[in-house]
Amino acid sequence: MSMPRSLAAAALVAALCAATAWAAPSETAGTTATSGSVTVRSAGATSAAGPDTRLKPGDAIAVAAGARATVRFEDGSTVDLVGPAEMSFIQLENGGRRVRLDSGTIARADVRGVALEVQTPGGPSLVLQNAQATASVSGSTSTFAKTGGDYAKVWSNGAFTDLGASWSNAPKPAPAVAPAPAKPPVATAVQPAVHPSRD
Repeated sequence: MSMPRSLAAAALVAALCAATAWAAPSETAGTTATSGSVTVRSAGATSAAGPDTRLKPGDAIAVAAGARATVRFEDGSTVDLVGPAEMSFIQLENGGRRVRLDSGTIARADVRGVALEVQTPGGPSLVLQNAQATASVSGSTSTFAKTGGDYAKVWSNGAFTDLGASWSNAPKPAPAVAPAPAKPPVATAVQPAVHPSRD
């Protein structure tokens, strides 16, 4: 092998190693507690979720009405789902996590280390880091509430805003239209009654 080829091979190996080192390693999440009917859809198959079920990108968890499930990430962060609810796992990496709450309620998200983005079908996303919050989705309406911690932002309409205490994209009710004030009666001149004289 000539020197230029060996240098090229060494450069290729070095580039691949560097790319691997820079790529954020993926992780899995797991269910740690379930009650009632909880299922996981993975690679086209659906199975019951148990306390040791592993979840990866592309999977979805469905929690039936009256059921509950807790999802735990590798750093100890948790998401508590209350049924009926469905959540899909989009990205699970040590550099950031992304899930989509397709329907239902996250009774509590406790995000400790790696940031978590909770997307919703209506478009807005909740981004948490070292914070606790709740989220619910009903149709295209998303509602988020911060319950503690540091970083909680909402991504909506191309911009981040602080979550504050709560946020919703629910349509605002139309303002009530007050009836027009009644017009005062128009004063008319009263003519004295004319009585024929009685002579």
